[in-house]
Amino acid sequence: MDWNGKRQDLNLVFFITKSRGVNMNLKELINEYINKKDMLPYTRKNLQYKLDKIDESLLNKDIQAFNKTDLNLLLEKNLLKEMKSIFSFAVKNNFMHQNPLVDNKLPSYSKNIKYIEIEQIKTLIQELKSNKKNQDEKTISIMLLFQLLTGCRISEVIALRKKYINLEEKTAFVVEQHERTKGYVNITKPTSRRNVFLPTLLREELFVFLHNRKLNDVIFENNKNKPYSLVTINQYLAKVCEKIQINKLTSNDLRDLFVIIS
Repeated sequence: MDWNGKRQDLNLVFFITKSRGVNMNLKELINEYINKKDMLPYTRKNLQYKLDKIDESLLNKDIQAFNKTDLNLLLEKNLLKEMKSIFSFAVKNNFMHQNPLVDNKLPSYSKNIKYIEIEQIKTLIQELKSNKKNQDEKTISIMLLFQLLTGCRISEVIALRKKYINLEEKTAFVVEQHERTKGYVNITKPTSRRNVFLPTLLREELFVFLHNRKLNDVIFENNKNKPYSLVTINQYLAKVCEKIQINKLTSNDLRDLFVIIS
């Protein structure tokens, strides 16, 4: 995309824009924003790099014709903050009547979960439940299921011990977490120490998984009795998402999905 060009007189742009019924495509708006907005050279360069991810079909679309599907495609590129600023600039300069990212009140989790549909969440659950080619895949799949079905942080899931799981009471006591530099540590914040409900699907998976483990054992460790790294977990989840053809997710996104299905 060519972001360069001579600065135009802003009043002239207003006149041209209004005379053609506020007819401007996204590419023209972005060019205008980058040329007129006061920002540091590094910030400008970084912004240009991010905006280069936008598909040509969206760049050529009239900004007044943007619908929710178009906005979803933009936000899938993790451009929520940038596009809010650009659309606000457009409203302020009379290029648009309203900011679609503000007035449409998109869900607060929209950036993180990348617009995963309920049916896609069901497919993800089924894939995690059945994807057990080896012990590592089996373990990480259950970890991700646990996070998705309880809303726990991945650091809390990593630190779960058998003694905290009560299948009869259908609960797990979240009292520890794993920190990269400190290892397993107690959760000190009272409101974060809690019992979480274990749905039937998760209890069935855990019933088999907990077999032959001692009460104090950390249940989600690799064959070297070490916790899985966040990188390993997210790489595995990315492969699962690619396999079932849904938007790429991270373990942190699963907490947002829990809000939808709970």
